[in-house]
Amino acid sequence: MQQLSKRILWVWRIRALCLAAAGFFLCGIAAVFSGAAAFFLGAVSALLFLLACVWYYPQRYRSSRWEITPQAAKLAVGVIFCYERTLPLSRVQYAELLRTPAQRLCGVCTLILHAAGAKLSIGGLSLSQGTELYRRINGRDTHEQS
Repeated sequence: MQQLSKRILWVWRIRALCLAAAGFFLCGIAAVFSGAAAFFLGAVSALLFLLACVWYYPQRYRSSRWEITPQAAKLAVGVIFCYERTLPLSRVQYAELLRTPAQRLCGVCTLILHAAGAKLSIGGLSLSQGTELYRRINGRDTHEQS
């Protein structure tokens, strides 16, 4: 199984920074009412941001693996709760390639495979990998599947 692009760590850190900024904004609002509440919210926001960036995201990156074979797409992820998902390619109805602004900035994308009642998202692919897999899955001959 293959590992995600290392650039996905920057996407996750940008996302954490946006959440921390929202937490610090709430601290400013809380400061109007109580300085102690503002300090507490600020400390919690800073601690969660550091915990995510220093420990959780690197662990998530190391534990995430994906593979697309001629028969199925597989994804294994998890730090605290680990899971592995498999989606047979014969059930895939269509594929999407998603690029958020942070992903465009970092040069990564997310491949989303849709099937009846199921969806498999492989985030953190390099743009070249994602585009190649997208073309391969959408261009496959549906009559030759076994």
